[in-house]
Amino acid sequence: MSEDSQRQRNAQVRAEENLAKRAGVYHGAGAAISAIGALLAPWSHWVGGATVVLGAIVQLVTAAAKGKVTRVAEEDAARAEAEAMEAWEFQLTPVAHTLAQLVATPSVRRSDPYSGLCQQIVAAASGLPKADGVRASIYKVATRHNSRAFVPHPSLFQGRADHPRTEFVEDEDEGREVWRAARAGEVVFCEDTSTQPPPGFNTATQRAYRTFITAPVLYNAKPVGLLTTNARAPGDLTRQDERTMRILAELLATAYGIAGDRWPDVGAR
Repeated sequence: MSEDSQRQRNAQVRAEENLAKRAGVYHGAGAAISAIGALLAPWSHWVGGATVVLGAIVQLVTAAAKGKVTRVAEEDAARAEAEAMEAWEFQLTPVAHTLAQLVATPSVRRSDPYSGLCQQIVAAASGLPKADGVRASIYKVATRHNSRAFVPHPSLFQGRADHPRTEFVEDEDEGREVWRAARAGEVVFCEDTSTQPPPGFNTATQRAYRTFITAPVLYNAKPVGLLTTNARAPGDLTRQDERTMRILAELLATAYGIAGDRWPDVGAR
């Protein structure tokens, strides 16, 4: 084996050892997630695959870190996988804990932990890319012009200073495609709105972002909302972020059902 090959091999071994150490942090998280899954059992008739989604978080964390390890140079390998692990721990541990708290709280007292959980999920969505100018929002279903519409929840958004304002009416303009995708359970990832706009996207409208991911929030197989994140520059969001948004939307749907099929009232209009 050549000297260069040996160095690369040693670097890979060190990175994998570091990955294994970091993954150990998630043994406890895995146990907590299993416990949450057990708590969710009474709601299994509507939760569907939510417990599977919860269990998949640990696997996704490890896969994300390993994927980075294989792509980066020797001097960046250990740092990249450590950052991936830390980011996931920072974003998802509070969500898992608050979901467990929500399940364990009597129904008449679930308002505060439910609102807190929704805020944590929005924070996790807005923290996906390490970039400036990111905003994440939750949309709820309301009535507009005698039709259903996805409208921004007035308090459940985080990131850029500009507030979400667009409303997606089911049978009007952009709303048609947004509702079609939501009913089909599709997560829409647009890498660049200028060069690859999704069907129905109004390119004439001035926007503060160039890339976005929108995940439907489905309850009993019907859309009750959207979880979306967007960023200023193409490349700020990735396919890994797309998978993460799907998981966050599944967790949001689980919380929605446990809280009584409703969105938090904080800031409601």
